[in-house]
Amino acid sequence: MKLRGKAPEQIDFNDERYNYYYKPWQRSQTGEGPIVKTETLGDYVDIWGLRFSRMAWFAERSPYSGIAGFKIWGKDWEIQEMIDLYSPTRDSKIELILERDYPEDDYTVTLLNIGEKNPEALGLWLSHAYFIIS
Repeated sequence: MKLRGKAPEQIDFNDERYNYYYKPWQRSQTGEGPIVKTETLGDYVDIWGLRFSRMAWFAERSPYSGIAGFKIWGKDWEIQEMIDLYSPTRDSKIELILERDYPEDDYTVTLLNIGEKNPEALGLWLSHAYFIIS
């Protein structure tokens, strides 16, 4: 993925430069590296103090994946949406939020297991691998 503007920066879930909360989530190793995942309603990942104007989110899609609540908010701006992580096959580290422009600000990003799923999904799993920001 190429982000316009400043050089892209990958922010992994365990990046010690940022404030991440993901403790109830399980750590898992995929063929492409580590992810965190949960199937518990209400579990969430928070990362705060990110300054960016462009961002993309990468996670895993699978037959066992549910719907993620995705929220970004800054001082005077926020966006919320639901993202279906279901796929009939397992796809690791795919780009779920495509490259987007945001007003440059310091943001908090939250991923929430809302306990909902696609009718074809076999579970409520939510995963998170990394963000790319610029």
